[in-house]
Amino acid sequence: MLRMADLEIRAARVDDADGLADAWRAFGRYYADIDPQLFRVPEAEGLPAWFDSRLREDRGDDTLWLVAERDGRVVGFVQAQIWPPAEDADRHLMREVSEPILKVDSIMVMADERGAGIGTALMSAAETWGRERGATRAVVISYANSPSSIPFYEERMGYERHTVGFLKPL
Repeated sequence: MLRMADLEIRAARVDDADGLADAWRAFGRYYADIDPQLFRVPEAEGLPAWFDSRLREDRGDDTLWLVAERDGRVVGFVQAQIWPPAEDADRHLMREVSEPILKVDSIMVMADERGAGIGTALMSAAETWGRERGATRAVVISYANSPSSIPFYEERMGYERHTVGFLKPL
């Protein structure tokens, strides 16, 4: 799909399940170190099979899985989907429910690869994919206390904060 020096951004394949599992656990460690009350590192056992099944199930035109690969190693990935317009969009207050929206569910780059433009390349590819499917906006939900994701979205990718979420343990 896209090549940057010795890096390739391409569609994820079922044989990427082990690399995706390793990346997901690294992602879990990153967030669990920031806030262990909210995040955890997923169990390794069965995780590649879970990714395998997700990759097999998410084969529609409205779901995207891309990996960044260097020297045969998954060093990052993005998973996104297109949210179609709501059937009752004319009843909603928010305009965005009447438009196709690119929803970025997950993006991560391995710690030893951050800062080299991999996340930017993955997000740019996801945004292009979304535009090609008629998306008029992109939505990302990120942890507010992440020292890397907030600057990445705001400063690098040009995203703006528009909503605030609240959480309360019960």
